[in-house]
Amino acid sequence: MSKPFILGIGGFLHDGNIAVLDKSGQIIHASQIERFNRKKHAPLESPDELESLLRLRVRSDILETIDHIAWVDAYLYRKPGKRAALHKWVQGLGRDVVAVDHHTAHLASTFYNSPFDNATLLSIDGKGDECSVKMALGVGNKIEEVGAVPMHYSLGRLWNATNTIVGVPGFQYAGKTMALASYGNPVYLDKLLTFVEFTQEGTFIFHTGDKSDSSANRAFFFEKQNIVALLCRLTGITICAPGAQPSQAHLDLAASVQALTNILGLSLTTEAVKRTGIKDICLAGGVALNGNMNKAIVDSGVVGKVFIQPAASDMGLGLGGAQYVYHHTQDNPRTSASFTPYLGYAIDETIVPREFLKAGLQWVYCSDIENETAKLLASGKIVAWLQGKEEFGPRALGNRSILVSPLVPGIKDELNQKVKHREGYRPFAGSVIAERASEFFDIDVPSPHMLLIAQAREQYRAKLGAIVHIDGSIRLQTVTKEANMRYHELLQRFGALTGIPALLNTSLNDNEEPIVSSLDDAIKLFKRSQIDYLVVGNYIASR
Repeated sequence: MSKPFILGIGGFLHDGNIAVLDKSGQIIHASQIERFNRKKHAPLESPDELESLLRLRVRSDILETIDHIAWVDAYLYRKPGKRAALHKWVQGLGRDVVAVDHHTAHLASTFYNSPFDNATLLSIDGKGDECSVKMALGVGNKIEEVGAVPMHYSLGRLWNATNTIVGVPGFQYAGKTMALASYGNPVYLDKLLTFVEFTQEGTFIFHTGDKSDSSANRAFFFEKQNIVALLCRLTGITICAPGAQPSQAHLDLAASVQALTNILGLSLTTEAVKRTGIKDICLAGGVALNGNMNKAIVDSGVVGKVFIQPAASDMGLGLGGAQYVYHHTQDNPRTSASFTPYLGYAIDETIVPREFLKAGLQWVYCSDIENETAKLLASGKIVAWLQGKEEFGPRALGNRSILVSPLVPGIKDELNQKVKHREGYRPFAGSVIAERASEFFDIDVPSPHMLLIAQAREQYRAKLGAIVHIDGSIRLQTVTKEANMRYHELLQRFGALTGIPALLNTSLNDNEEPIVSSLDDAIKLFKRSQIDYLVVGNYIASR
């Protein structure tokens, strides 16, 4: 039997993920294990779960048709530890296994999906395979490393430490700390800069006073608790207990760490562009989910065009690994297809009526689903919107979304009370048709994957209050007809009714749950929440 597929697997510590390429290099599937096992940020550990995911969500004979397997990280392939059973299972398949470096996979995941033939590549995250940052040159189908920062000096770990201090411990809560930062001022930035040394090579190190890349400094900054202690000592702040109200000092620390992140991110970008000589840049790594830093890079004038892969964090490692093997290792040319983030499990619309009936839901079929849904949204209803293939990465981009009108007074609190149950300080994101984005927001570049922060224009801040944060900012998705025709049409229809083609768009889940993947997941959420309507394909369900 022909074995035309390449499998990429990654996220063995958290955010387990897979990707499958066909023999022409096209992505036929990419998803996170959490969507399948319903465990938020779940690592890829279990061979049984991996096999079930592949056979049930990709194709039943997938394991018989795989030729190569890309395993990311290389270190965890040499020393699998808790992943020993998975390691043994992979080897037992008898396929060629290629161990791909962590940051190389990050860089591959963004470069090979970008529209650029040649680009500067920059990955920034916690750590992986001895680095916290890697710079590279992407030319055609090849990636050449041009620089790195040792894993001991890590922006990702700095955010993890800050999360602990401001009362939201856990690496996965950097988004909460980002939200808190908007309530503060960067009054501690100068103090934070005292432990940063910009090197002659154009990168940076952290130090405790001697400005050296010593083994003592490396050991100190490799441990999160040491960074927590240092930040508390420098600022005089004590750790906020989880669930307690952060003080203004905590908010100011969050704002200061964001300001430092912008400085270091831009410094790394400047150096990477200098080394490659190419202004177009591709970003990846967990820190590339920081929309404020990304916007600072976009606005700096240092770069040309910017591409950020939607699963920029470790969720995208499997994809990057598979593409690195296909393009760089096997020397296959790049494909000409435009990248889409809709790469996961697809809804079978033919079973929708049967499943709605089985769940005891009332339903109707609508030939003009966009218009009917726009009317519901304009009337203030909360709509679960489930269409086609699920998004790859942490953001809902119009296929697994909860949608509401941002124009309804009090809708943010209502949405939190009825469905999301999130902290009140956290903002909701928004989607707008790309051709009118600059009319309402201070943005003149695409933000298709919701990875840039924009400012709402002054005259619309009050009207769009449900999606505008305390500082006037918004995490924005710009939607084109080419990227998502149905969602774009819905936004247009809503705009025709209200004058503003923008919606509050939040992930289709409850707090601390993975985003809905299947129709069954969506029905369960709908029945236990107070969502008003569930729209799947051309069907609208109600209670």
